[in-house]
Amino acid sequence: MQSIPGNVPIIAGVLSNAGWTNSQIAAAIGNMSVESGWNPNSFNTIGTINSTTGYAHYGLLQWDAVRQDNLINWANSQGLDYTQADVQAQFATVEATNPAYGETKAYANFFNNSSDPTSGATSFDKYVEKQYGIRMLIHKDGKIDGTFEITDETKYMWCILKHK
Repeated sequence: MQSIPGNVPIIAGVLSNAGWTNSQIAAAIGNMSVESGWNPNSFNTIGTINSTTGYAHYGLLQWDAVRQDNLINWANSQGLDYTQADVQAQFATVEATNPAYGETKAYANFFNNSSDPTSGATSFDKYVEKQYGIRMLIHKDGKIDGTFEITDETKYMWCILKHK
């Protein structure tokens, strides 16, 4: 059996405690694998730079400059360290349920279209990451852009969550 990367159980625990289903958790974790390799301090500098972090995209979900501000401000208001995986996973749950962050409709679409890991991965990418299939097209063979198999990743994570 493959070993589970260190932040994955932490992230899964936070999302599970917030009421996410195993399919939704697997989809989010699979996406985080692509976005950041489960590294909460992963970043890139392509795009509008956030003045606080100095990065265009940051964290587990590679939040853009505006969403980084939301993450940082929320974490600071809670007395938490925004650079930690558990805090970023908590923020994803806050972003999903608090209309002030402007993402509740996106997360609602994701939650309503995540009956299994494959549909969850597709809808997370489309609604939460807002890629609309441009970056990650899931083909019938499960390959995405021929470079990463998120379907296998999410099924693997779903199996771990289902059997823990």
